[in-house]
Amino acid sequence: MEQKIELVIITGFLGAGKTTLLNKIITSYGDRKIGLLINDFGKVPVDGSLIRKSHTDLEESRIYEIGNGSIFCSCLTSSFILGLKYFMEQKPDILFIETSGMSDPGSMARLLEEYQLRGAFAIRHVLAVVDSTNFLKMRANLTFVDRQIRASNTVLLNKADLIDDSLKEEIEKTVKEINSFAFIRRTTFCDYDYSLLKEEAFLPGRSLPSCNTPSSAPGKMFLEQSDIPAEPFRKFLSEIAGYTLRLKGYYELDGVVSYFTNNNGSVESSEKDDSFRGEKGITLIYEKKNEPVIKEKWAALKP
Repeated sequence: MEQKIELVIITGFLGAGKTTLLNKIITSYGDRKIGLLINDFGKVPVDGSLIRKSHTDLEESRIYEIGNGSIFCSCLTSSFILGLKYFMEQKPDILFIETSGMSDPGSMARLLEEYQLRGAFAIRHVLAVVDSTNFLKMRANLTFVDRQIRASNTVLLNKADLIDDSLKEEIEKTVKEINSFAFIRRTTFCDYDYSLLKEEAFLPGRSLPSCNTPSSAPGKMFLEQSDIPAEPFRKFLSEIAGYTLRLKGYYELDGVVSYFTNNNGSVESSEKDDSFRGEKGITLIYEKKNEPVIKEKWAALKP
């Protein structure tokens, strides 16, 4: 019987640190043939380009990107299955699936069963990355946050250095109430002994239909590249940061392309080198109640 491809699923809310985690895993698994299936909620996937920049020796065939939604939503199921079948041809030893921050991975086992892929893949681990600075707030408003933890066997309380001990204890207690079987580890920049992923893990819970549906999705808006002066545009991003759950993407200002993202309520940017040839634009994710004010500010800014 042909050896199954091992699956490690990485889940967690937007901005929790999944791409940072994936970068560390790639370094830890240099002795094995790996594959990366990267799911980005935005119209233009950007995580793949960040991975390529950090690992220039990684073969292009090892990365498969799916954007514009969650792979566990019915709207992207066919794209996800095509991605899995792509790696059946590539035959990596282990496939890491970085889900979008809006994903509910609870239906993964069911999807493998429904599409007759259980003979090709074996789920080994599901890791949930928690942004300790806003976890309690996010779970109060977004149902899939609990579902991500419930489907996981390991939960990383990332950015633990940014909160006090009493809040850490409260978050750990909450995680245990959601999933009493999960191994919890406090991390900073997702530092963790990833060699543990080479061992088979116990996966809690049972496969459930995903709560990801078009109707349950938050608001989403794509800011296409426009001829807007740099200072007003940066001011606009700062003003809407508090209304968004996540923003990220590439944008050109004054002839310079930069990567923009929000982190702990503020907007950060970093210039890209001259070789950047990707699509420009920034994806905003927000609670639907905030859509009117975001659209109003964007309409007022555009020339």
